[in-house]
Amino acid sequence: MNTQKEQIASQLPLLKNVLLSTLDKTHFFNELGRYIQDIFSFDQVMIFEAHEDGSSSLVVKNGLALEKEIMIAKGKGLVGYVSRTKRAYYSNNIKRDPLFSDSSYDLDVNAELSVPVIINSTVFATVHLQSTNSTRNFGQDEIALLNDLLKNLEKPIANLKMYLSSKQLNEILMQKIEKQEKELENSSHQPVKAQAASTVVRPIIGNSTPICKIFDLIKKVAPTDASILIEGDSGTGKELIARKIHNDSKRKDAPFIIINCGSMQETLLESELFGHEKGAFTGAVNTKQGLVELAHGGTLFLDEIGELSLGMQTKLLRFLQEGEATRVGGKTPYHVNVRLISATNRTLREEIKNMTFREDLYYRINTISITAPALRERGDDIVKLAEYFLNLGKEVNDQKILTPNVIKILKEHTWPGNVRELQNVMERAFILAETKFIEERHLAASIKENKPAKTEEKIEYTEVTLVDLEKRHICNTLEHLRGNKTKTAKVLGITVKTLYNKLHTYGMIVPKEELV
Repeated sequence: MNTQKEQIASQLPLLKNVLLSTLDKTHFFNELGRYIQDIFSFDQVMIFEAHEDGSSSLVVKNGLALEKEIMIAKGKGLVGYVSRTKRAYYSNNIKRDPLFSDSSYDLDVNAELSVPVIINSTVFATVHLQSTNSTRNFGQDEIALLNDLLKNLEKPIANLKMYLSSKQLNEILMQKIEKQEKELENSSHQPVKAQAASTVVRPIIGNSTPICKIFDLIKKVAPTDASILIEGDSGTGKELIARKIHNDSKRKDAPFIIINCGSMQETLLESELFGHEKGAFTGAVNTKQGLVELAHGGTLFLDEIGELSLGMQTKLLRFLQEGEATRVGGKTPYHVNVRLISATNRTLREEIKNMTFREDLYYRINTISITAPALRERGDDIVKLAEYFLNLGKEVNDQKILTPNVIKILKEHTWPGNVRELQNVMERAFILAETKFIEERHLAASIKENKPAKTEEKIEYTEVTLVDLEKRHICNTLEHLRGNKTKTAKVLGITVKTLYNKLHTYGMIVPKEELV
């Protein structure tokens, strides 16, 4: 047991770096399964991924990821029991254990242990060890050791879980957008279709304190019909917050209509908002519905509302007070039921002082205020967003990985352009990178110039043996050279055989066929 603990302690830092550097589920589970197989050396290691509907899928067998996952029905066998109870379980005679009666097992398997992987009170996966040796059984020691291992890997596992959840959510949102597009195609108001569906929807990614506060506020306000004002710098994701509120509300199946208040002249904007009658002005050859009519029952999102002229502010205020509007050139008002969400990168209180924004309109649109945080305030969300944008829409084999140095640079940048700037940086880096890894040279000059000046670091004394120092240096060099044993041996000034022997001594067993 002590040998296993020492082996875990020696290999864990390298494994965590490997798992933190990938969001490819197959590669992630493959590395985790192979590592557990090496540590415990039981006959078989299996990992089952848990799904929201209670079912599971076998993703790792014999310590290696499967090319095609095997689905397990909800509640079936040991997988279902551990997922439901959220407790570890082992049996040293599965042929006599009723829990295994409805499962298909190899005849030689004698004992099995399963431990749940729990992230944020939810079972994300279950890890199973199997033994065919009747004299080699499981107990509390193995449970404790496996639990400790998985707890140390909680951060990379949580990152993968969040990425997979956000990916699934994005697919759901895209299905809703496609449904909305079809509905709008049947409308005679084609400009609204272009406006409503012009932006590809993505989920809000992150779990930093500012973002968690946003989620908590959305949870409270989404079920209501309160008018929302979202403030924040350009590129902070104000539209995503508005979409999240709409999608979590009782209006989610109704239209979500967007209009940018700063992109149109006042006369055109009035026509777009409230519609116009045939012959109302030159070019009005047909009667056209306004955006507020098309948003009936749903949500109207006024982006950059601070750009509205005082004249349009007055007309908007009248609409909000009366709940009715009149088309340009028309005489008969129509009633609509919409929820208003507005956004601005201006400080409207200052605009009120400067008499460029109506105070009474401000209070109409600002029942609840939400401030979108700047990217520089979101900590580790920067890396999560960078990885998301880097591999968004890419095939698994085409996905790329951020190197530790790039991650450091991204965290240190002030991001004046916020999330939009980060997205552009990642798209550029993906195009320029000729290998699987994103390096500093693939970043825009403006990002690298923002790096803080290097200061002379004082090396603090720590008690460490020469053996541990050598081991740490070899591991760091191997990681820096992306696992290339030949290059690592050359840099260290030793032979590949000597490097292999040292890795074997440290418990980092590397099959000979893996030597490069």
